[in-house]
Amino acid sequence: MALHVIESNQVRVLLAALDERLGAFDLFETRSVLVPGRHFFSVVKNALAGARGACFQVEIQTFDAWLSRRLRTHRPGVWPADTDSLVAACFQELAFSDLTGDPAFADLRAYLLQGTGELQTDVVWQVAVQLGDLFRRYHLERPQLTMAWSEGRTLTESPVERWQAHLFTRIFESARALGEFGFPVDDLMAHTRPAELAPELHVLVPHPWPLRDRTLLHWMSSEIEVHLYLFSPCREFFEQVRRVHRASGEEGEGLTGNHPLLDAWGGPLAEPVAFCHELSGYQTHTLYEDPGEATNLARVKGSILDNREGVTLTVPDDSLRVWSFPSRREECVAIRDDLMARLKGDPRLRLCDFAVVVPEADSGPSALDELISVFSEDPALPLHRVRWRSDSESRILQTVGQLLELPPGEGRAAAVLELVCSPALAAWTPEEEQLIRHWIGVTGVIRGWRDADLQQQDPALKTHSWEHALWRLSLGAVTAPGGALQLEVPGAGPLGVRPLDFSADQWPLLARLLTIVHGLRQFCEACATRRTMAGWMEFLGTELADLLTPRTERDEKLMGHCREVLSAHARLPLWRLRDPHLAYREVLPIVTAGIENLRTGHSPWGERNVWVGPIADLQLLPFAHVYFAGLEDGIVAREIPASPLDARSAEGMPGREPTPRETELGRFLTALCHADESVTFSWCDRNAVTGDPVARATVIRELIEAVDPGGQVLMQAPTAPVVLRSSRVAAAAERLAKAGFDPAALPESAPEALRAFLKVPPPLQPLEPRGGIRRLYWKDFSRFVEFPLQVTASTWFHAARHESGELPEHELDTLGSRERNAWLDQVVARELAAGTDPYDPGLDGRLARDAAEFLETAAAQAWGPAGVFSLAKCGPLADDLCDTVRCTLTAVASVLPDRADWKGFWRACPGMDPSLEPGASPPVRLASAGAGVSGRLPWYHVSRGLLLVLDYVKKGDTPVARVCDAWVALQLYRVIAPEAALDTVRILLVRPFAKKAQQQLSWEWPVPDPAQALEYLEQLAGAIPDPENLAFFTADLAMEWLSGDFRDFDSWYGKRAPSLLHAWENSDFDTFRLEPIWNLGPLIDASRARALAQRLFLDPQAPVAWQFQNRIRPVVTGVFPDAQPAGAGQEGSDGEA
Repeated sequence: MALHVIESNQVRVLLAALDERLGAFDLFETRSVLVPGRHFFSVVKNALAGARGACFQVEIQTFDAWLSRRLRTHRPGVWPADTDSLVAACFQELAFSDLTGDPAFADLRAYLLQGTGELQTDVVWQVAVQLGDLFRRYHLERPQLTMAWSEGRTLTESPVERWQAHLFTRIFESARALGEFGFPVDDLMAHTRPAELAPELHVLVPHPWPLRDRTLLHWMSSEIEVHLYLFSPCREFFEQVRRVHRASGEEGEGLTGNHPLLDAWGGPLAEPVAFCHELSGYQTHTLYEDPGEATNLARVKGSILDNREGVTLTVPDDSLRVWSFPSRREECVAIRDDLMARLKGDPRLRLCDFAVVVPEADSGPSALDELISVFSEDPALPLHRVRWRSDSESRILQTVGQLLELPPGEGRAAAVLELVCSPALAAWTPEEEQLIRHWIGVTGVIRGWRDADLQQQDPALKTHSWEHALWRLSLGAVTAPGGALQLEVPGAGPLGVRPLDFSADQWPLLARLLTIVHGLRQFCEACATRRTMAGWMEFLGTELADLLTPRTERDEKLMGHCREVLSAHARLPLWRLRDPHLAYREVLPIVTAGIENLRTGHSPWGERNVWVGPIADLQLLPFAHVYFAGLEDGIVAREIPASPLDARSAEGMPGREPTPRETELGRFLTALCHADESVTFSWCDRNAVTGDPVARATVIRELIEAVDPGGQVLMQAPTAPVVLRSSRVAAAAERLAKAGFDPAALPESAPEALRAFLKVPPPLQPLEPRGGIRRLYWKDFSRFVEFPLQVTASTWFHAARHESGELPEHELDTLGSRERNAWLDQVVARELAAGTDPYDPGLDGRLARDAAEFLETAAAQAWGPAGVFSLAKCGPLADDLCDTVRCTLTAVASVLPDRADWKGFWRACPGMDPSLEPGASPPVRLASAGAGVSGRLPWYHVSRGLLLVLDYVKKGDTPVARVCDAWVALQLYRVIAPEAALDTVRILLVRPFAKKAQQQLSWEWPVPDPAQALEYLEQLAGAIPDPENLAFFTADLAMEWLSGDFRDFDSWYGKRAPSLLHAWENSDFDTFRLEPIWNLGPLIDASRARALAQRLFLDPQAPVAWQFQNRIRPVVTGVFPDAQPAGAGQEGSDGEA
């Protein structure tokens, strides 16, 4: 018996060899074919069926699946040490044993405590997930490491390896006390013979190839025939092959070096090739195909195949290209246009012959989003997305997640209402759902299922539990119209039960509502009991089946997956290792992790549409044309550091695996060699978030250096000019040209809704001559980061703009965030000036009185609701105040230990009313921009060089806008107080309502020169549109007008409105993102409007929407490397979203 290696540079040749060596199909004997991943199930099956007419009695599996089946067949009593089992064991040993009390675990225990007195089980679970995956990877890639641990040895002196070795041996000792437990490969090699596992084995070699798999196949080849089908881009791969050739006197004597691309990208491919050659005695069966010299791509593949150096390209062609674009949209439009041109030019091509490889972005919007948008435009090109969100097809997983999060939330009204209105919980008509929301709204429910749950809180708050709310709702239903039943609530005044607009046929609806809410209450109350893992999984499975009803076939399928996740945990034997009785908060992260994994669907191979996915899913799949898009993102653009838990990165650890970047580059080499006709590399040379220039990624730089020094051949522009106008905009423009409708000519009888949407301006009135300077609020500058590609003119539209310091209108059921923030500022300033100890025992009482006084003032000033609602808010508001003050005082104390220094904080208020702000000063004048900056700036300690920024945002967790605010405030302080001459300033950003890890952020900036700071502010102020220039453009509108297809600006702009109104009435407003358009023709100077649009969106040097980002980007990324701008609805500039 032997190991047979079939080697080729084309996967289709390897599949043909597989078909030949499988021999004739036998009805009574199954052949085993192991493939690199699920990608190849259909590929191999189709190849065999195409050659033989049918494919049967062939067992196509991944290596791990084949091992699991063999273990169950030959060793049925053994528990496999798979990832799930290792994670469960790690979690129990860390959370429910005395192991972390060992001195070796001191650092890990400190992390798991998170500054508290007990282990945080959610953090323990996160660490256990990482450790379980690492232990399996150690066994796959460094089996000598886990072998040494099993023998009581370590390979280095690293503290991380020492405590991991202790944990690893503890897990295996405890598990083996319950039964046989081990890694499948080790157990099969120790207790079976190769001939028992399979009579013959065919393996498509994966890249990278774990050492464990190679060891097992070598062992099996001692008794059976093992056929390895090896992809190798080079027939003489690297020096280890050439050395043998030289020693035997064969060809290769004159070759001295490797092809540059093999050196740059081929590292991960070299080790599997060397392994196969050494085991086979360099007697491999080679089936290489010469790509020829017809195109640049063929010449590059040929030079790699022969390992020839010095092969350069001289004449450009469309087989191998590198594109760069100033925006992602241009990049995606160019790919679509090129794909369409190739389809029209070659009738033999199908959509499935094309692949677009898009890396997964580290943060922010990825190129995939833009690609989907562009390819969906008319005529739409269907995509086969390898990975997609299941939520886009069904809301059932979202509902399951909301249900699981309900018990810890104390029955908060908003969460319960969203669940009640979910189609999976109950099917309501739109009218019924509207009625239910109205009913629950008038009950005044806040949180808590029963009155008893809120006994220790505000007496008024307990009357707003669900128990009282449902009682109040039932009484309101039976109250006769015109009557009122008064309920006396201690401490809250009279609380009226208003009679509902209720009819007799609505009783079944009310009964369903009461039944559903009580069902949710019973579920939450039942979650208060501690259970074993098996008990929890059985309980949750039963509750999901009772509470949720799948409405579609897709819902039913996803619900089945949810139940399978629960039953898999229940069946896992290692949960009996410690058999802990867990509280719900301890089991919640375990369950939600499995449910969250279901939200991403994975379908690696499609046979009809354009393939779109990351390069990790491309593997050896063959395509005619491959586009590598968005190369400024992903691993090829930046290396991912090793995890601090990874013992393989310890100093002195023997062996080495390819880094993620090296593995990714090896996949590029594989894909390059498998593309039949063309390969296109493209990237956006401006950052999609900041607008900064982006350098060539590693893969592009090394490709050009290897085959086209200087980039004269590869660096090409698209053959056709890129048309940025979307098909939707073009169609709308065509309809407008035929409409001839002028919104200004609406008759007086026109519907008011039409007038409100079009926002037809009132007749022009003579305006007073402008006096003074244009006023800007200082936080307006950071708007350029929040909306990088579109300046929302409504923010500066003078008819709706409020002056700095003027209070906006608020909804009646919410407390104004601006007033709340101003009050929090006042209390914080008072405690800072007093040098209050954050742990002062009298602080809580003082702050509670402050909260009560503020609510009384709020009710008197109509800032928020009066009466019982304000009283109910007293507790949460006092908690917010305590969190804010303590968090701020603690943060300041960490920077300024001497509390006597705290009196030095100063807050400038340029342009404010002196009667309202004692420290008010004239606005900061920006002469060249004709503007003045006003507003309350953050606190600044001049002598200590400390800028204190408070962020009160509760919703959203993106502090980028506050960093921008801090940067602008620093420039303003340098203009206001130029005498401060420190070299650096420390910024202290305090976010009391953020996640614990981001509540206190601190960094240093160099102090700018006052003249330079003034210049920056003037440039930015000049970029903000003048509110009296009433030209309003979305990006689509700007591109449409600048296309040059329309001559008369007034006529075009006036005709734009009815088309948008029609689209808005007949489609999803959120999908099209349309905004009201009003006729501003008489008010607009066409030349100024054209210049503004050009400056905002198409300035070839630096569009103004990017100017601020170009300056702030180093600031933001220096503080938050993975920062992304906050979008609409995430966070506003003055409080909650």
